[in-house]
Amino acid sequence: LGVYRLRHDEVYQRNNPEPFLCEQHEILENNTQAALYLMRNKPWDLFMLHFLGTDRMQHEFCHLIDPTHPQHDPAERQRYGDVILDVYQRVDDAVGRLLEAVGTAGGNTLDLVSCPHSRHLEHTRTREHGEEWRADAGGDV
Repeated sequence: LGVYRLRHDEVYQRNNPEPFLCEQHEILENNTQAALYLMRNKPWDLFMLHFLGTDRMQHEFCHLIDPTHPQHDPAERQRYGDVILDVYQRVDDAVGRLLEAVGTAGGNTLDLVSCPHSRHLEHTRTREHGEEWRADAGGDV
């Protein structure tokens, strides 16, 4: 497995997002493999895993899917428009592998998956995580 990767070192660069995207895929696979190893080889009563990449991808690429965003660029949308969908599909695959591993572990389990930013995109940073947003979103953030 090597080193467990907690965060991104790369930053999104508008004209060159590939290093950030590659790192995102590497971190997702690294975290999934580490979790699978721990689930299969170590005793546990509670197991949690956080995939930070979905949050980072939403923040870095929301301008691609929101045509009202001040940084929206149709050419960039054409080239990279499915990156958010792609990361969610990759996370879905990882969650499937983790749930399969839990199923083979035996015993009673409760599986809970939570996903921020799944419903609302907002390009104004002033309300992103505040109470005003929660009130506007009907409490579903």
